[in-house]
Amino acid sequence: MLSWIGVLLERGHTILDIKKMKLSDIELMVAALEAKPAENKETVMEGTLDQAFPFLFG
Repeated sequence: MLSWIGVLLERGHTILDIKKMKLSDIELMVAALEAKPAENKETVMEGTLDQAFPFLFG
């Protein structure tokens, strides 16, 4: 919870703005975060070191 408040502060919200939020505001923000498309997730490609650095093992 504290890290979430820290993110809000970094994005320009003030303490007073955060204190004025209602539970419905927080629920809406959580729903928006959960609805992000899966395309933004980082893709991990599996491989070996010789494939990643062929000049080291050539």
